[in-house]
Amino acid sequence: FEKLMYDELGRFNGGMGICTDITEQYQSEKEIIESENRLRALINNLPDVIFIYDNEGKVLDFHIQGRENLLEPASHTLGKKLEEFVPQDQLNEILSAFRQ
Repeated sequence: FEKLMYDELGRFNGGMGICTDITEQYQSEKEIIESENRLRALINNLPDVIFIYDNEGKVLDFHIQGRENLLEPASHTLGKKLEEFVPQDQLNEILSAFRQ
């Protein structure tokens, strides 16, 4: 925040300002970005299909190294819950593992 001050004749007379030291916030954000970059580098080098879920089992993101083993594009699972796309004969076992 900054305010310029003028005298009665409209001439610049000075300024007043308030600032906030954001060094700690900046460092924290930088560390989060670096951590995310390390995680993405690790995920990008895994040969597995990786899905990222929220606590309700909804797919937030995915990573696929090779697409030859997929029955349908993984992008069709984005925003869906496990029970919406997991084969029915595997659903109970997968949901049990997910809850654990």
